[in-house]
Amino acid sequence: MWRVEYIKRFLYEETTEFARLKIRWYCREAEKRSKVVHGWSFALGVIGALFPLVEETGAFPNVSLTAWGYVLLAMVGGFSRLIRSLDTPPTSVGA
Repeated sequence: MWRVEYIKRFLYEETTEFARLKIRWYCREAEKRSKVVHGWSFALGVIGALFPLVEETGAFPNVSLTAWGYVLLAMVGGFSRLIRSLDTPPTSVGA
């Protein structure tokens, strides 16, 4: 009888340790991806905000940079939505 209890305890400990390792890995990966997405979001926001100013200088007379600026700012909005989903911690199973 003690062997069955030992095996059950061993399997429980191995399973919980495996789950802890997977959760740690997920959190590290989510943090890395979040930093990359933050960087892209910031860069696109700056570029999108500069496009109307560059168009006013007349440097590119045949290109509507203001419209492209709105496209980039819309992408920033999408990235910010993605950032929020990456920054939220995973919920526990059964909660």
